[in-house]
Amino acid sequence: MSLTKFPNFIMLKYEPHKHSFFAYKDVAGTVSGAVVVESEIGAFNPMAKIEIDPSKTNSKYFHIRFSHNNKYWSRNNAEDGFIVAVSTKAEEDTIQSSMHPSGFNVEINGAPLSVVVSKESTEFNRLNFVDWESIVKLPKHIALKSNNEKFLKAVKDSYSSLEFMSDDPNAVTSEQEIQWLPSGEIRIKSKAYEKFWQRGTDSHQTVYAVSNEQDTNKADTLFWPIKVDEKTIALRCVGNNKYCSRNRFYYDYLHAAADSIVNEAKFEVHELVSERSVYDMDYHLSEARIYDEVPYLSGSTVLKNAGDEPATLTGTLGYQVESSYSFTSSWSLTAGLKVKFSGSLAEAVKAEVEISGSVTKTWEWGAVESTKNKLETSASATVPARSSVKVNYMATKGKYSVPFSYTQRDVDSTTGKATITQHHDGIYQGLNCYNFRFEVEKAVPL
Repeated sequence: MSLTKFPNFIMLKYEPHKHSFFAYKDVAGTVSGAVVVESEIGAFNPMAKIEIDPSKTNSKYFHIRFSHNNKYWSRNNAEDGFIVAVSTKAEEDTIQSSMHPSGFNVEINGAPLSVVVSKESTEFNRLNFVDWESIVKLPKHIALKSNNEKFLKAVKDSYSSLEFMSDDPNAVTSEQEIQWLPSGEIRIKSKAYEKFWQRGTDSHQTVYAVSNEQDTNKADTLFWPIKVDEKTIALRCVGNNKYCSRNRFYYDYLHAAADSIVNEAKFEVHELVSERSVYDMDYHLSEARIYDEVPYLSGSTVLKNAGDEPATLTGTLGYQVESSYSFTSSWSLTAGLKVKFSGSLAEAVKAEVEISGSVTKTWEWGAVESTKNKLETSASATVPARSSVKVNYMATKGKYSVPFSYTQRDVDSTTGKATITQHHDGIYQGLNCYNFRFEVEKAVPL
């Protein structure tokens, strides 16, 4: 397969284990940082997200990097042949034995299932990939609003029907609970009925809340979410490959009969959280990555010597520095929910990422805070007689990403109850300038 056919972000899976994806894991009894596939590594596990990174020196090759911890795949050594993910730097030298691909196949071997290099092509070499962008991770407790400006609610009839007739997302009848499956599909439970959605067999293809906890293999109880925008989704029923929609011709019931994502098939997601705060952020600095570094001219000044002798001159140099940062997570939708962040900030300094300050701010996951500051410094240079020199204040401008763990406190909008949970899916992304230095250009006669 040519490189151009790969999405930027993928997940790799081994066909016999259809619902298990490759991830980085230190496994007792095997090599450190081995790339493995295990049953608990499903589509919603951030450790399974992979970035396809084209080689900068040879268009035939590409690097494979785990996005969350910034570790590149490479060959461990010639003896054991294990594929590991231990380096945050890409190896462009194809002569190096750790370069991947290296003209060999990869193979699944052992228990846990690890990736090793093999000289022969076999059934164990065949891997499939999933486009990461096709996986939509919804919040656990939500309400869904249709284009009639009404929320989906439990009707409480003998059929356990669902209809878009509620004005209150926080009503018990409006609450839906998401169950994530390793495949990337979801099941949806009506909290009023305490039953999962299931496509019916009637002519309208009506969706009822009648399925039990154990019915995880019934296709009519499985749905595939599609992201429309930051607040809106569509839901495709796996059982008939049709989209769920509001049946405007039949009491606004939910049914699974639309051939495409029509307006009635677009559902606005309301997460049932009235207040969210994120704190105790723990940055994994050893897994930080600095990339896309470019020279940056922050400012310059001209020093003029009108005298007959060389002279060391000093002048004021104005310059501008740029920076930005954002906090992201594995959730696919922001759903308009504001989050109070309290914790440290990081920045790139020379070849490393360091903790640089702190912030307390309320905004959405993924929002970018950008600044441009104008500053002054003193520039000195020895200038020949009757000449001028231009002094440039150069820097390196680079991007960086750092995985982090955090504590999250949510207040349920339906009950007012607070819950505190630990998460390990945070990515801090930033841009700033560093390695400032003066560069003096060749003197020019006055």
